[in-house]
This record gives sequence, structure tokens and C-alpha cells, in this order.
Amino acid sequence: MRDPINPSGQNTPGAEKSPISSGASADGAGDSSAPSTTGWTGVRPLHPAVLASRLADGERITIVDVREPWEWETARLDGARHIPLGEFAQAIGSLEREDEIVVYCHHGVRSLAAARYLADQGFTRLWNLSGGIDRYSREVDPAIPQY
Repeated sequence: MRDPINPSGQNTPGAEKSPISSGASADGAGDSSAPSTTGWTGVRPLHPAVLASRLADGERITIVDVREPWEWETARLDGARHIPLGEFAQAIGSLEREDEIVVYCHHGVRSLAAARYLADQGFTRLWNLSGGIDRYSREVDPAIPQY
């Protein structure tokens, strides 16, 4: 079985830390897979390989891309909704609070801010894609252009 904290199996310093106790980080320290939703609040980091696996398994996940329109046109994850960060506050009414939501950007910094904003608005099942679409492209799907 794949280790949800370190799916590559590489010896990564700090990978043994729990994502629950350490919180989300843009660089993916403490990447995780699907948790129990009991008591889940805040934002958790999600490793790109885990997202790809869960999507391949047909899991229902809302994916939100907070990058600028030119970035969206350059590269994007299939099935993602585009809500640029500048429009995010006005658009959150279109998201379902009970859905599991993965937010991503280029490297994971803007998406972490957006996910934290959602948490502040009462959303609870939130992920930040660790390393953003850049890491996803490098580690999961090299067909997605890097920029």
C-alpha cells in the first residue's frame, strides 16, 4: 500500500510529521491522502500523485484553479473550475460547503491563501495541492506544460 504521507517512498525529511498536527504548507511537507472527515477542519496539503490516484479511482472531488486567465490557458488540470484569486471572494457562493475541495495554483502559495479563506468562511474539507500544477506536471503528468 502506498504511504499517503510520502507516496514516492523516498526518504524525505519531515515526511513523518502528521499533516493534521502540522497544518498545510505550500511546499507539501506532510502531504496526505483522503482522511476521515470526522473532525476535519482547516486546510491540508495533498501530494499530486495522491490526487491523480483518487481522480483515477473516480472519487468526487471539486478542483479549483485560482491562477490568472493566461495561466489557465497555458496549463490546467482536467475537470478543474477556474476561479481566479481576484474573483475568489465573489465566487465562493458557487462552491458547495460539504464538498471535498482541492485548490491549486502554479506552486501552491496562492492556492493556500485561497483555501485558508474558504476555511475562514466555514468550508471544512479542504486541500492545497502541494507544489501546485508545476509539481503535478513534473511528478505526475509531463504532458501538462510547465511555465
